[in-house]
Amino acid sequence: MLALTTTFIISNVIMSSAKNEIKTSLDLINASQVRDGSVDNRMINEVNKRMTMELYDDAGNLAVNIGVFGIEREEAPKKDEFELIVASYYVDGDVPSDLDRGDVYLLAYNTDVDWIYIVRAPGSAPTQIHITNVIFYMDVNSELQIRARVVRIYVVSVIAILVLALVVSFWASRFVIKAIMEAFEKQTNFVSDASHELRTPLAIIQSKLENVLSHSDKTVMDVSDDLAVSLNEVIRLSKLTNNLLTLSRSDREKIDLDLQETDVYNLVLQTAEPFVEIGAMSGKTIDFDCEHIVASIDKDKINQILVILLDNALRYTDEGDKITVRLSKVKDELSLSVIDTGIGISEETKAHMFDRFYREDKARNRDTGGRGLGLAIAKALVNICNGKISADHNNPKGTIMSIIIPVNKK
Repeated sequence: MLALTTTFIISNVIMSSAKNEIKTSLDLINASQVRDGSVDNRMINEVNKRMTMELYDDAGNLAVNIGVFGIEREEAPKKDEFELIVASYYVDGDVPSDLDRGDVYLLAYNTDVDWIYIVRAPGSAPTQIHITNVIFYMDVNSELQIRARVVRIYVVSVIAILVLALVVSFWASRFVIKAIMEAFEKQTNFVSDASHELRTPLAIIQSKLENVLSHSDKTVMDVSDDLAVSLNEVIRLSKLTNNLLTLSRSDREKIDLDLQETDVYNLVLQTAEPFVEIGAMSGKTIDFDCEHIVASIDKDKINQILVILLDNALRYTDEGDKITVRLSKVKDELSLSVIDTGIGISEETKAHMFDRFYREDKARNRDTGGRGLGLAIAKALVNICNGKISADHNNPKGTIMSIIIPVNKK
């Protein structure tokens, strides 16, 4: 429909100039009439060179043919309507061959008039002919060639646009579908892993409580070990559910930043203080290489991130290892790194360590209490702060965890 409509519009626009030429010629001839009804022959004889006029007398006979060609047609065009016809024309009595030009497209206009046409033949008295009908024929082959060229360009352009749109749509849909499938797979894995993580502490609690109930004759002191284990699993379960809620909230909500002018140096020292004591008890040292920086940050989220990074560093370092907390500012960005000389990470771990529930050595991480959520939460918090988090190898051994946070900007 669009192509047909466009073709119709293009045809009207291109043919309108030919119609105007015919109307102008008719108006000029009518304007040349004098009181006796005669018209200025010069106006008739000087019509557009692409145009032929057939003048008919009151008996309906062709009285005068003016123009560069004659017309061979089956019937006259309709009155007072522009009509596109195909006809053969002849010049000086010769009909051109198909190799020359053959059939041509003519724009015809048939209308009634009331003219007196005066024929002035050499050596003879002027003769008056009463003209009651005139038919204009204009050669519009050039207009139709232009129309065909424009329509062809339009059709080719539309086809090219459609093909391009299909290619782009197919290409874009693959990415969209891929993103949807990846999100669905991650969601499925997340639910599966979360269910698995929740099942273990619940099974332990159930087992210990069943043991307590099966020995109802024993005192609290007698079953204190079972109760202690159950309480410990409840604490771990509570921590796990809180972590899951944090991740879920970061996925579905836009969390606003609470920016405050903060002494970042003191914040780092206060956050790390408990970990310094814990590290000392297991023969690990925590050093600080920090600039004194005051900046506009969300201190609660920075505190959470640093707690996660220090907790990971302590978990995966051995006695005698060293942990360094480094703080600096470059332009409008805050750089915070936790560098350890612990067991390090493999390339596979480096690629997946921010994925939820990812653990390279699941058995070992269960022993240390890791659930594979800490770094995923850290990444979510860094994203909320419009920052970046990364992990790298610390030569000759260990891991470097770094975050870059923009400051003094909302």
